[in-house]
Amino acid sequence: MAGETTARVTGGDGNDEAGPVPWYKHPLPLGTQVMRFVSVLLLAALFLSVAIIVTNSRMPDPKKVHPLPDLLLELIPKMTAIEGGSNIIIFLLNATVVIVGFKVFLLERSVSGLPNFTALERIPKVGLFFNRVMFGIVDSGRRPFPLKGVLPIMAIRFLTSYAVVMVFRAFVIMATSYPATDNHCQNPQVIEHPLLNIILTLVTMGGGAIHCGDLMFSGHTMILSLSFMLAWDYSTFLHPWAVRLWASILLPTSYYCILASRSHYTDDILVAMYVMIATYKLIEHAETGAPWQLQLLIRWLPWPGTNKIKEDWRDDEIVVVVDTLAEDTPDASASAGAHENASTVAISALTAVEEGSGSGTPLSKTKDLPYIERVYPGACKATQG
Repeated sequence: MAGETTARVTGGDGNDEAGPVPWYKHPLPLGTQVMRFVSVLLLAALFLSVAIIVTNSRMPDPKKVHPLPDLLLELIPKMTAIEGGSNIIIFLLNATVVIVGFKVFLLERSVSGLPNFTALERIPKVGLFFNRVMFGIVDSGRRPFPLKGVLPIMAIRFLTSYAVVMVFRAFVIMATSYPATDNHCQNPQVIEHPLLNIILTLVTMGGGAIHCGDLMFSGHTMILSLSFMLAWDYSTFLHPWAVRLWASILLPTSYYCILASRSHYTDDILVAMYVMIATYKLIEHAETGAPWQLQLLIRWLPWPGTNKIKEDWRDDEIVVVVDTLAEDTPDASASAGAHENASTVAISALTAVEEGSGSGTPLSKTKDLPYIERVYPGACKATQG
């Protein structure tokens, strides 16, 4: 018994019911997005560094206002010596994300049939070991996301999530001033050189600058939570659970260091964790990169990168109707072996229709038809849509 499979091939014709895609929703190239969102992140960091100066000057006088009651701070012993522990864990988590991203990039190249990188090959043993560790392919067989463009998409999600929450944090710390916790901010320093403090904030990520009162919410928790989510989501390309376990140990340890050193209140950590994870989840993994609303922020920039994707989509539409044999007929079972690569046959048939069309109407987006099964080349007919 014969059936018909209809494939609708669209390219954005003005007669479509949904209408053409507006210009502002056309995705920018992934490389362009990465480069331009770096600039957005730097501007967000600059805005935050100015907000820190305002917050430091508005912090309540520790001699008049005591630290707020905090349940966990009452239960966890004070240990100022481990204040730098959270910075070490930030480095470890960020390094983990970089390694995961690079290894997934190598995996994508390997799956695409591209040659792997090599170095130091002329040095016996050392070169072999280096290449195995540095450029070795690791593959768990799992695919939480499509492999195409994973590394730049990871970078885009990091840059956009971090920038959005950083700007939000700048407004929050200026809006409400909290009394200092029981740490060095009980003896606050006056910022005598604001410009120098801004530069130090940008260069040292806040570590070498004067900043007190920027409590709600925690900047350390922002980057820790973001790195954790990236490692959690993308490490399963490489191993089902090893990297997730590693990150799951580091994250709560960093929170303990923050609380034990009295760098933040408990609520500062909880709010930062929630806001960052929620923002990261909203900026989903997409082959087009960031949501179009965020791409509007960088679309007007003339540089760096280009605004056009190399692939040009056609404006025509064709409806292709392909005769197929029912799954349960004897003829279908007998012919299945002769048509193992159904997707290739479908694309070949559509290409033949394109070349034989007297109207010269081109077919577009044939890559969207991998689901057509058991297509027989002689049974293809096309009608102009």
